[in-house]
Amino acid sequence: MKSSKIFFLVILSVIGFHGCLPKDDFQFPKVEEDALVVQDTVYRDSFVWPDFSEPTDPNLDTTWTWMDGFYLEVFSYPQNIGSSNKITFPWYTQGNPMNINNPDMKPEDGWQFAFRDFGNSSRVVPMPYFALYNSGQGMLKVFIYNAQNISTSYFLGNIALKVGPQIFFVSEASRAKANQFDGWINLEFSIPNLKLPFESESTFVQVTLTGIQESVVTISSSQ
Repeated sequence: MKSSKIFFLVILSVIGFHGCLPKDDFQFPKVEEDALVVQDTVYRDSFVWPDFSEPTDPNLDTTWTWMDGFYLEVFSYPQNIGSSNKITFPWYTQGNPMNINNPDMKPEDGWQFAFRDFGNSSRVVPMPYFALYNSGQGMLKVFIYNAQNISTSYFLGNIALKVGPQIFFVSEASRAKANQFDGWINLEFSIPNLKLPFESESTFVQVTLTGIQESVVTISSSQ
């Protein structure tokens, strides 16, 4: 009986001792989370102008204007040869950054037509595009229509040009938002001293477009 009492007192003393310890000494292990952004290339293609040899191709018309009407007629995938599709200009396309009051693209603001390729009745293109240049700003804007509905977080564009004896290469990529699987991709490049109009025989333009998909991976660790 005496030994049982002693054992009981020992148990109470142990419980009492631990019960008096600071609560901080009994915290659960901390779990820390780090967010890692993963970037994957989901699309990559290059567009070359001029990529056609017909001297009568309507895309060589230097008098083409971007100021008439709301729609463009394009011949692009997934349409069959001979079939066209009508799309709105970037500044009339919902969600596009150019769809604002008084967008910066008017001739009275110094903008000129540079080049385009919308395909034609005998030739379809993967993605129709056109470009405007402002000599005062030294800025070239390239608008590419996402006809293939590339789903991505954003696009990166690079450009290289040969205009007569001059060679231009812009090392810094232009970043453009992805507009809900569809719509225009707006690229801007700082290129001073371009001479317009371009002569197709002495001009080479290559625009490389890359689609980047971002995803966030959470990494947990216990300490």
